Amino acid sequence: MAKALDCKWIVLDHLHYCLSSVSGATGDWSGIDELVTQLVSLALECDICIHLVCHISEDRSLRGSKGIKKLADAVVFLERDPHHEDPVIANTTTVVIDKNRWAGDLGVACYLYYDPQTGRMTECPKPMEVVDEF
Repeated sequence: MAKALDCKWIVLDHLHYCLSSVSGATGDWSGIDELVTQLVSLALECDICIHLVCHISEDRSLRGSKGIKKLADAVVFLERDPHHEDPVIANTTTVVIDKNRWAGDLGVACYLYYDPQTGRMTECPKPMEVVDEF
């Protein structure tokens, strides 16, 4: 895509689907490390940006390998509570910067509200928890 169509931004969703393309990869850490190393080389060779989507564990670590975070220029988490009783909170995603090799800024970057009517996400203020007063 980068060479034939001059694409500069590639979204690879999802990491584990790509593991079958790595010769001998079984889904273990060494396969993930090999794939991520190949992706970094490809990005440098083609002068492109690759956004790699992968799931996180409950402790907020990237599932599969520490090599993903080591090789990445940036790590961004998207978090939300889809089961919250308040629909505003349930549809609001927190964007957290966990690694930022170029600028260094870390922490909550913004909040995005998903509007089910339009299918769009727009930046919004942090939603407040509703506190029942008795």
